[in-house]
Amino acid sequence: MVTITIIKSIICQRPLNLAIFIFIFVLFLFFIHQWNITHQIYGLYFGNNIVINSGNVSSSFTKGQMSSVERGYAYVVWVDKNNTIYFSASYENGTKFSSPIALSSNNTLAISPQIIATENGGVYVVWVDKNNATGDSNIVFRGSNDSGKSFDSSVRLNRNASPNQTSVASYPQIDATEKGVYVVWVDKKKNGDTNIAFITSNNSGKDFTNRKYIRSNDLFSFSPQIIATENGGVYVVWVDKNNATGDSNIVFRGSNDSGKNFDRSVRLNRNPNQTSVSFAPQIAANEMGSVFVTWPENTLQFKEILDGGNILGRTISLNNHVVLPLSAQIVATEKGNIYLAWAEKTDGLNNDTVLMFKRISQYYFDRR
Repeated sequence: MVTITIIKSIICQRPLNLAIFIFIFVLFLFFIHQWNITHQIYGLYFGNNIVINSGNVSSSFTKGQMSSVERGYAYVVWVDKNNTIYFSASYENGTKFSSPIALSSNNTLAISPQIIATENGGVYVVWVDKNNATGDSNIVFRGSNDSGKSFDSSVRLNRNASPNQTSVASYPQIDATEKGVYVVWVDKKKNGDTNIAFITSNNSGKDFTNRKYIRSNDLFSFSPQIIATENGGVYVVWVDKNNATGDSNIVFRGSNDSGKNFDRSVRLNRNPNQTSVSFAPQIAANEMGSVFVTWPENTLQFKEILDGGNILGRTISLNNHVVLPLSAQIVATEKGNIYLAWAEKTDGLNNDTVLMFKRISQYYFDRR
């Protein structure tokens, strides 16, 4: 109001002091811009819905996945009704998408695609190729280093080159930084147990290291998640289940040298003699060395891990109702905020499901 009064008084002067008027007007616009930044009104307005594919999404197999970068590029992968992995990109802040291109072949059942993109033009996709005739399933990777305009040939990550070697692999997850590409998945062993496999590439997906197993003991492991940071942090969580007792635990393992070596595994969700049933962990991290893990164990649990995995915070329950399986999501920002979303059952007569959201500042949790 004060600025408007000053502008009116300047306009009424004879002769008009144009220089002062322009200065105050520019100052007024600067104050508005700073207010918008301070109050972080991003996400207040949304664009129109856009149809990316022809409507042939195979919802019975998997949901679509997407990634984006700061320059406004957005990338989407999905499975169509013929069980083929398709890819589309937007180079105009999501206002328009390219024609879909097929990434997988037509002679296998392609499922569970995952995608990640980097600021230097890397776009990397993994999925499961399954042969229904033999039961063989493989983790397949395709990479692009020109922002998705073209892709290299597909690479099979989970087995040797011998065409006669059978394998059963599932649950692929991928993350990437400017320094490397990191993939985890579940490998099934001959005795029926499973292990968490890890592999990395240091040249934008052109070549990969030999896979390594980051879990020991004979247990049933599944639902791995991975996150990587630019300073060399690579962090993995998964579920270890004991089929004899039904006990399941959330296990964490971290590396601070871009996946070359991993610290010992840490059980996050219980004391040694406490039975628990935990599942579907999610993980986030920031460049300050903090890692955040959440998982449903009746209610939604949360744990902060500091100093690249060396310091464990206490486990905190974030709500008072039953959390739906596979509904929790978590992201972390470099400014120290953590955002979580999940679905939970209410105590009402209709047992309704509601979508919940929580923002947590960097000072909220107990650091010990």
